[in-house]
Amino acid sequence: MDLARWGRIGVAEVYRSGPEAVRLLLQNLCTTVDCDKLATSLSGQNCCLNETTLAKFVQNGYPQSEPDTRTGVLSKYDYGNVYENMFYYSSPEPPVYDLSKIPPDFPLFISYGGQDALADVEDVNILLEILKLLVYKHIIDFFRKHN
Repeated sequence: MDLARWGRIGVAEVYRSGPEAVRLLLQNLCTTVDCDKLATSLSGQNCCLNETTLAKFVQNGYPQSEPDTRTGVLSKYDYGNVYENMFYYSSPEPPVYDLSKIPPDFPLFISYGGQDALADVEDVNILLEILKLLVYKHIIDFFRKHN
């Protein structure tokens, strides 16, 4: 892998380039770096992160939605400029997901850890309050116990 090529751009630019760019970066990087250590350095210790789950992440990239830490909303992928957002969404900003429209019988799994560097516990608790009828509390308790 030509790291000099990637060194000229920042993480945000790779992230905005779409899932294919992230997948290619991870595929190339994981051949020379221990991706278990890379993943835990980015997200914190995780009892359930292993070679199989990392391989799936490398294969599939990342989801096309993201919580916006600046505005506190969960929206579709922000392409980072008005023109691309207008092209994909007919709006200068990505549309916000209306979480109240999720049916109460929809099977939903949310996991997080107290030391998770990517999922802030306070933000997850806000989400759990919104989705309180949807969350299987025993699974959440499992992750608290194995933190």
